[in-house]
Amino acid sequence: MLKQFLVDDKLKKQLHKLQRREKFQTLRIIANISWCVNFLVPFAFLIYAYIVEEDFIFYYGPIGSKNLGLIITIAIGIFVNILIITLVFRTIHRGLCGKELTNRIAETLIINGDILEYGYRVFMVSSPEERLFTKIPLNQMQEIKYNIWTKRLAFTGSMSSLYYYQYVQNAMHGQEEYKIETFYIYDYFKPSLYDYIKGQSIEIKSEERSI
Repeated sequence: MLKQFLVDDKLKKQLHKLQRREKFQTLRIIANISWCVNFLVPFAFLIYAYIVEEDFIFYYGPIGSKNLGLIITIAIGIFVNILIITLVFRTIHRGLCGKELTNRIAETLIINGDILEYGYRVFMVSSPEERLFTKIPLNQMQEIKYNIWTKRLAFTGSMSSLYYYQYVQNAMHGQEEYKIETFYIYDYFKPSLYDYIKGQSIEIKSEERSI
């Protein structure tokens, strides 16, 4: 019996947001703090330079006035530099979190009998013609774990992956085969992959909440 599963894009985005919140929290906190500092420091400098600091006074003979152009230029410079640092932290955080989800595109998933076949290509790495297919014999797995919090299925056992350099339906060329022992699939599919496997009387152990 052939069963096909489709990607639920909305659920996939929700899981990605969850991982961004939960993983690398220190990096996320630094990014958020630097975002606040980005606005507070230039504003504090403007107040200090205009009201307190005398170095920014420009004299016309005996009469002096604040050099607003210089003050604003320095404040903008401070803002831009902190903004760059903030964007670097946020980019690193986004890149590290949820890459197992965002890196997989053009996904296909079918179950034929007890053989699960999952295919995808790697975003920004592989060409549109390339595909990686992993075959998982469900009844021969040593262990299958499911994380309720992240909806991640962890398969442990003897599996094979085929990498196609030129993938066209019914015409696959230039393949390499790999043997793997652990593979992860996030259940953002319709219908639910977890529910389907569970319904086939295949044992699935529950994992703790950790990401």
